[in-house]
Amino acid sequence: MSEASTSLSAQKVDLAPDLPRVKPALGLRETIAKSKDVISIQSVMVQKAKEQEEKAQEVVEELGGDYSEEQVSLAWKSFLNSGVLPIGQIKTAMSMAELKYNAGVMTLEFPSETQVIYFNDIRSELANYFKDKESIVGLNFETTITKIQDLKVAMLTNAEKFEAWRKENPALENLYQRFQLRLE
Repeated sequence: MSEASTSLSAQKVDLAPDLPRVKPALGLRETIAKSKDVISIQSVMVQKAKEQEEKAQEVVEELGGDYSEEQVSLAWKSFLNSGVLPIGQIKTAMSMAELKYNAGVMTLEFPSETQVIYFNDIRSELANYFKDKESIVGLNFETTITKIQDLKVAMLTNAEKFEAWRKENPALENLYQRFQLRLE
């Protein structure tokens, strides 16, 4: 190594001097929180609460007539085929719904909670379609989740399987006794 390179490595280079940190003023947090450039969780939650209040205050339309279940069912099918819904998960989820109608209440039964969430996303489009295209006004929409029965699979041991076979087939019982079979 040359003398120049060793002398450079021996020198300490101080690029950033240690400066004392300045603490922000106490009243600065409120100013930052009120700024439109900063998005806080609290401001988002307040905005969502305001939106929910506005939706709750929307005018509820009265039932526009005495609709039959067949008329509501046909309107639902035409909504599904109208092209209002994007092709994909939402349309598939809506096509799996079982429709029931009784006295102004349209009940849709879905196999899962995810499909109920998809329905809630398109609820206003459905109401507008029914009102504009089908002249069905004032329906209440309800959703339910169908209960799928849990299947209980019985696991039989070899001895239990053989006992069941012996009861079904008397010839197997004869072989069992003649050869003095043991089940292990």
